[in-house]
Amino acid sequence: MAADKAPKDASGQAANYIARLRDIPDCKPYQERIEQAGKGPVAPQTHRALSRAFMDAKAQGCVKPVNSREPEKKPFPASGTVRYLRQVAAREFTSKLTLTIEAGNLGRLYVARLMDKRTRLPLMDVYLTSGSSQAMGLPPGEYELTVLKGNTWYNEVRQFGPGGAAAVTGNISAVKDGDVEVIITK
Repeated sequence: MAADKAPKDASGQAANYIARLRDIPDCKPYQERIEQAGKGPVAPQTHRALSRAFMDAKAQGCVKPVNSREPEKKPFPASGTVRYLRQVAAREFTSKLTLTIEAGNLGRLYVARLMDKRTRLPLMDVYLTSGSSQAMGLPPGEYELTVLKGNTWYNEVRQFGPGGAAAVTGNISAVKDGDVEVIITK
């Protein structure tokens, strides 16, 4: 490389490190440290400062896995979040379902999945934490309730991964203008 085309700073290397960081608020200070170190001249001390900042970020879980068998962990949705898995007209939600997770295992995460027994299609996932409750509308029908639980949430596809458990907890019959309450114990 010609002397006039040599990089004047280490911003390219810094950009490579920053691209590997998770985009979450806890990782922002490490991104700023890497950006600051990348402004230095191309020299061994700059390389050491960049490497040190990146290794600190990695130690705090701020680096995305690369070619890892373990998928990237995402934050668990807020307790009470309802994710509809198929479209249903709002006017069909004439019943009320209340799901309650009994207090007990602090930090335990739960996903309650309702599946239409007739069509065998999932209707919704409800994200809950230990000791929480959520009420929602429900179309009349027969449903199967499956509860997934675990301590580490990966994503909507992997869910709780190998450390999770699932159990069909029962059937729910929802009638028009009716109320159904389900209490899920540990």
